[in-house]
Amino acid sequence: MPNLYDEYDVAGKEVSSTYEGRHVTFLESYLVHPTHTDGFVDKGDPVVAGNIVGVALGSAAAATDQIALDTEGIWALSVVGTDDEGNSAVARGDVIYINRTTGVLSKISSHTTNVPFGIALMTMDAGATDVIAVKVHWNMWMDIYRDYIAGGAAENALLIDVDDATTLATGYGQGLQITYNNTGDKTGDAEVHNIGTDLSLTGDVPYAYNYTAYIAASGNPTIGQVAGLSIYFDEMGTAIGARTPIDVGKVSTNGAVGRDTFMRVREHGTVLGDSVFLLEGGNNLGCATYLLDMQNGGGAALPFILAAVGGNQTAKIAVRWNAVDYFIPLHTA
Repeated sequence: MPNLYDEYDVAGKEVSSTYEGRHVTFLESYLVHPTHTDGFVDKGDPVVAGNIVGVALGSAAAATDQIALDTEGIWALSVVGTDDEGNSAVARGDVIYINRTTGVLSKISSHTTNVPFGIALMTMDAGATDVIAVKVHWNMWMDIYRDYIAGGAAENALLIDVDDATTLATGYGQGLQITYNNTGDKTGDAEVHNIGTDLSLTGDVPYAYNYTAYIAASGNPTIGQVAGLSIYFDEMGTAIGARTPIDVGKVSTNGAVGRDTFMRVREHGTVLGDSVFLLEGGNNLGCATYLLDMQNGGGAALPFILAAVGGNQTAKIAVRWNAVDYFIPLHTA
């Protein structure tokens, strides 16, 4: 017997009006469910078909039986108290996931093996297998939220894979667009972040990067300009206190054993670029009034040192070249 939905090929024709599409029907062979002696789904089983989850409303006697599923509602279901790290207690409000191959419900959230199934309405002990009330909710966007995500050597907690074959003469091709509209006044020390990320390290790691960007080309496409990071500041009004397209700060209670620097620039290839920095200005105004503006913050103004160098030179810039200290002399304008 074919899939019931294969018969509908006329646009605008209503397929199902049962609770606004809450009930869906599939062949038993399409469903993943807990294991039974006869191998077929039983009434009340949690099931998954691709990314569709629900509870079976009937039992099957053959793989060709049509089984109706309820994709919503509150159901008493068997849940295992485990997550990606092992045994884990279930709390009210925890997201419950269903295994794509076994139909087992738990808090294991790895997207490679599990799909969000619903929300726990009861509690249960870690490591236990118990029947609890679960609010079933088929919502593909729930997959973006993870109550717990275990990192692995080759696992992406959230992967967005975009294949763009469109052609454009203007506009933008964007893999992710986030628009944050701040309409409420913030005061005191409040901040607004369009994107905020926190990286916490408690285990050993050879390389830790809060943000990474990798760009490569296949073949030889014509590329007018490429940049790993592009920031454009438009007009910000007349009441702005400070404007800094790139703002870097760090707390250095303990110095690094090796390199300790605000920024590193490294050429990995064999062809040198024209310059480390390119300063451009529009409308014949130049780029900035000063190349560098050093504020001492009440302490030493290193690497700018106020010291007599000789002649009318009253300051110097400290520079290290191959572990040897040098100075670039300066004089007052």
